[in-house]
Amino acid sequence: MAPPGRPGLVAGARAVSFADVACYFSPEEWAVCGRRRGLYRDVMRETYGHLAPHFQHP
Repeated sequence: MAPPGRPGLVAGARAVSFADVACYFSPEEWAVCGRRRGLYRDVMRETYGHLAPHFQHP
């Protein structure tokens, strides 16, 4: 059962932020990514798209 005021959230679960699922690369790591940069960008945009509806805005 979801906690009061948090429909869809499983009891005992904690909220997840974008920073919890993002990958951060150093300039050196970006340099070796080459064509994979676009793939990374696409995956992170998709992930954000899945998470954004669940963010609580003030």
